[in-house]
Amino acid sequence: MSLEEDLARYRSDQGSVLTIGTFDGVHKGHRWLVEQLCRRAGDLGLKSVVLTFDKIPRTVIRPDIVVPYLTTLPDRLSLLRSLGVDTVVTVAFTSELSQLTAEQFMSAVVKNLHLKHLMIGPGFALGRNRAGTFEKLQELGEDLGYTVEMLEPYVGAKSQTIRSTKVREMIEQGAIDQANDFLGRSYSLSGVVYEGHKRGKDLGFPTANIDFAKERAIPQDGVYVTRAFLNAKQYFSVTNVGDNPTFGDEERYIEVHILDFTEDIYGADLRIEFIRRLREEIKFDSVESLVSQMHDDVSDARAILESTYD
Repeated sequence: MSLEEDLARYRSDQGSVLTIGTFDGVHKGHRWLVEQLCRRAGDLGLKSVVLTFDKIPRTVIRPDIVVPYLTTLPDRLSLLRSLGVDTVVTVAFTSELSQLTAEQFMSAVVKNLHLKHLMIGPGFALGRNRAGTFEKLQELGEDLGYTVEMLEPYVGAKSQTIRSTKVREMIEQGAIDQANDFLGRSYSLSGVVYEGHKRGKDLGFPTANIDFAKERAIPQDGVYVTRAFLNAKQYFSVTNVGDNPTFGDEERYIEVHILDFTEDIYGADLRIEFIRRLREEIKFDSVESLVSQMHDDVSDARAILESTYD
């Protein structure tokens, strides 16, 4: 589908205040930008619109680059809509789209979204070779009938600029508490529960193996305090990420032990929120040592969760 076809689905005669970006993770910086967008739209009596791409642009321009996603597209759209924006526009980012000039892109946006005011962050650029800089967009705006505003970057509590790239690094390093602080919520993964080796059940700690999407950002191997969400209910849980070195497995798994839970949930959709990393994944000398540590992990996780959520 072309850019014109994508935008035509959202065509409106009402003037709009617009921001453009991938918004992967919808972190605190993104949320702050959308809040400013909605406020400005209200002041101007215009519609607030967020335009997002289905893919991270640089992964299309450079297919050899792998960038793990912080959110699925449906989750990203849901999070953006929850911020009170009037319209969230989704555009398919293709190699053809990457070759459009800034003028071609903005002309299509003005035509279909009735753009009156564009809000961007520092370093923003669009169009072929990123030629659509702030100055170029201002120049185009004079001809196309819109104004451009560049916002200062959102800075976190510790004077850190919040970026999706930094959140990915934190997750991949196991710094879940820091990633959650940047996101403004707990990082989560979802997947269908499938049948594993059933070792956990034999050891007294039954686990649900999640068939997670390989393109998602996966926390560093280790044991995590988590919350599990199943059929609109939430449960305390402990989750192991890794390849089970004690048993010599080679595949990487995400195994969730739901506390005080014994139901068969094979085939169910399970979402887990990562709260804190308890420890690294360890190769134990014996199964008995592993079981002893698992008891400690459950006890520690329960104490953390009860103090946080009860």
